[in-house]
Amino acid sequence: MSKDDLSDDFVNDLMQETGFNRSQIHKLYIRFQHLDKDKKGYLVREDLINVPQVAINPVGEKIVEAFLPRTHLDPNGRPVKSTRITFSQFVRTFAVFRPIHKNEAKDSKLANSKENKTRFLFNLIDASRNGTLSRSEIIEVLEMMVGAQVSHDQLVMIAERLIQEADKNSKGTVDFEEFMEAVTEVDIEGKMAFITFY
Repeated sequence: MSKDDLSDDFVNDLMQETGFNRSQIHKLYIRFQHLDKDKKGYLVREDLINVPQVAINPVGEKIVEAFLPRTHLDPNGRPVKSTRITFSQFVRTFAVFRPIHKNEAKDSKLANSKENKTRFLFNLIDASRNGTLSRSEIIEVLEMMVGAQVSHDQLVMIAERLIQEADKNSKGTVDFEEFMEAVTEVDIEGKMAFITFY
């Protein structure tokens, strides 16, 4: 992708879809170009994982996985991740991290809505991509976040308590609606600070 590919129509469409302004899209484009060292026109997992801010983040690998889009279903109906991300996908994913402005607070269709931010967090935890959070998935993320500061047994107890409180249908897992309800009082906006790749 060259600078010429940033046509007015293309940028206007991205502005409309993501809520970013023209200047922000151009900054993201410059960062995308910087990350695309081989000038392939797309990024792969390694391009993203080597960003210093991601490399030091305890859940950096999960964030990178969330950036790679699901492109199709396998024969069993499970979503398969792409191994690459285009510039427009890069911008759309970043839009989730854009702060919510007062005039946007009630619009659930925007990329940066509380629901979409919550969905992004849910997908970070849902390693199996089956639409539910299991005890082991919750423990895995907790271990990444707290490391050796908390014992494995304590993490198991925390995960079990989280599931017990959120699991309204008593299936032993948490689906997105249950997760959404469980984090209603959580300041998702504050917890999901904009990830700076630029």
